[in-house]
Order: sequence, then C-alpha cells, then structure tokens
Amino acid sequence: MLRRAYEGNRAPLVIANHLNTWNGNAFNPATAAFMKRACTKPDVICATHQDVIAWMELQDPAVLKKWRSMAPVAVDAHR
Repeated sequence: MLRRAYEGNRAPLVIANHLNTWNGNAFNPATAAFMKRACTKPDVICATHQDVIAWMELQDPAVLKKWRSMAPVAVDAHR
C-alpha cells in the first residue's frame, strides 16, 4: 500500500498499531521496522492521526473535495 500511495496519488496511509503482543509480539517489531523504512523516504511525513486531521482542517474545502473524489489507493477485498 505504501508503494501504491507513494508512486500514485500520495493519499495518506493509515498504520494502526494496537500495541498488542499477539503471535509472540510479531506485529510490534514489524510495524517499527516498516515505519523506519517508510518515514525516511523523501517527501513522506509520518504524523499522528490527530496531526493529519488538524492539517486537513486548514486546507481549502475545494481541495479537500477534489481529494475525496479521487480513487482509493487500495480497496478492502473483504467488502
């Protein structure tokens, strides 16, 4: 998904970490490793969800409308 967003429409990518230790704590180290790679890419900004919302609230409503009309980077296959 990161590659598709990075090379595509640059839509925000949400990474959720629930800080659980399921499956021998496999998720937390994998998430940390991904973030280390992703957050150091040129023109990538890693921010909290709250920071992204605050930034979006400062944008021109016409720009937000255009962004909302863009096709998603990925679609949930389970829907």
